[in-house]
Amino acid sequence: MNQNPFSDFINVDYQKLSDDLIKFGSIELTSLAFILSMIMALPLNTNQQNALGNFFQLIGQAIETVASFSELKQENNQPKVSLKDEIDKLKHQLSYILKNKPK
Repeated sequence: MNQNPFSDFINVDYQKLSDDLIKFGSIELTSLAFILSMIMALPLNTNQQNALGNFFQLIGQAIETVASFSELKQENNQPKVSLKDEIDKLKHQLSYILKNKPK
């Protein structure tokens, strides 16, 4: 363990932690979160509980914001499908089907 707690915190492999959490089912993950929150909250007074809870919510909101903007950026980089092109493609397919239908 390092002498600097911040250095220890930022050097955690959060990618592996996230991959491990995804392996849990929804019931298991919710139960784990509940148990951890009780372990953390019980020794704290209400002001400390509020401060810690708000801090974790802020972290969650920041992570969700990063994820949503990354997803939006990926969507914007994908080629746009023209509705007119799709209609033309469907017309062509329908025409082909009608020409080649069994008599």
